Amino acid sequence: EASPVLAEVQLGRLREAGLSPERVEVVHLPSDSWVEEPAHVQPSEGPWFVLALELLDNLPHDKLRVVEGSAGADLYEAFVEADDEQGLREGFRPLRDPTLATVAAMLRLDCREGLDELEAAMLTPPIGTNELLADLQGFVFGAMAHASGPSAERDVFVPTASWLLLRHICESFPEHQLTLADFNYLPPPPGRAVNNPVVQSQALGHTHDWGGDYLAAPPGKADVMFATHFDSLEFLHAAARSWRSASSPIVSASTLSTADFMRRYADVDSTRCADGYNPLLEDFSNTSVLVTPSA
Repeated sequence: EASPVLAEVQLGRLREAGLSPERVEVVHLPSDSWVEEPAHVQPSEGPWFVLALELLDNLPHDKLRVVEGSAGADLYEAFVEADDEQGLREGFRPLRDPTLATVAAMLRLDCREGLDELEAAMLTPPIGTNELLADLQGFVFGAMAHASGPSAERDVFVPTASWLLLRHICESFPEHQLTLADFNYLPPPPGRAVNNPVVQSQALGHTHDWGGDYLAAPPGKADVMFATHFDSLEFLHAAARSWRSASSPIVSASTLSTADFMRRYADVDSTRCADGYNPLLEDFSNTSVLVTPSA
């Protein structure tokens, strides 16, 4: 927990629940520290239960540009630098970051076919959205993606920090059981990269949408939120578990809609309203939960 105030609140609640002080520790560190380096130098023995709720949507992603031509694809990584006139400016250079190259290759985001598959998945609204509007949106975005022909530039945000987080969890807690809940869909900004974030800021009770442009918002004043492609997340978790061995990743994680997760684990009868509406089942339709069996 990054906030010292909330860390104290959580610690107090755990102790009120009857847990003795030697069994309770609230670590006052931001989640990014798990991405930068493993939490433990040596693996921690025994079962560990890891819950990560709405964590991935704010983790950093790396932007990759794929330029396909007759000789294959050229790959470029985005970088941001200070500009005297514009403040911050985005540029591209040949891909050299090893983590970005690894994750892009694993998820097939370094080729047109993989980009098309991810884009189609991320453009699919959750069940309950107006079907005609969803079909029209998919057609428009699909046409925009392919309008410039086979040599078109395609940009994609790659979940590199999610990969590092999963790898470090697997290294630190080999016998972990992971429950991870996050957004599986966010309305995509038009004309932007595949898996582009939603960028919004709030002031005086009003929300301002920056059209997916993370550089247009004042630094530190906007929320940058990414949706998660849970099929990719399942594969990354499997790859993280087999990272130290030569074996091929075997997917053991499974993804449930939030409604199915609640039906399985919650007392949904107690949350049903008099008119039949049940917030545990009908709200949060754009979220999913990844669960793993114990190692």
